[in-house]
Amino acid sequence: MNGVLRTTARAVPKATIYRVAAGVALGSVALALGIAFLGPSMGALVGYIVWPILAALVASLVAGILRLRLVGYLPSQPKDDDFIPLALQPWIRFWLLARFGLLGATLALLVAIVATAVAGRGVSHALEAFVYVVIVRILMDLGFGAAFNLGIIIRRRSAG
Repeated sequence: MNGVLRTTARAVPKATIYRVAAGVALGSVALALGIAFLGPSMGALVGYIVWPILAALVASLVAGILRLRLVGYLPSQPKDDDFIPLALQPWIRFWLLARFGLLGATLALLVAIVATAVAGRGVSHALEAFVYVVIVRILMDLGFGAAFNLGIIIRRRSAG
């Protein structure tokens, strides 16, 4: 699947990738820290997100199994964008840019956790923000992965 996603990402210029990913990273860090400082307790927010994560996990698992059974394995190095439905290509580009940005946010928050621990301050807010960013990434990966697999199934079944 990574080969197919890389093929789609080639259409985006590297400068755009870096700018958007940096913006997503900074925005994610600011939003996650804001929620950690001002929002409800982490236990309450995680309690609310358990069912959506389980639903997304089941949907992604079912879509992945269906794609394997109906379409088969994805090629490791696709030759063109024909494999990915045109309607999904902009969404997949957004997914990749957001994933890259959220990776930057997790790295920045890990640095913040280490820096606050070394400074002798409480790491609870930075740790909560890190957990929020990881939860968003999990939900996004599960949701977009399910949509990606269903799009491939629909494309292959309608073409064949």
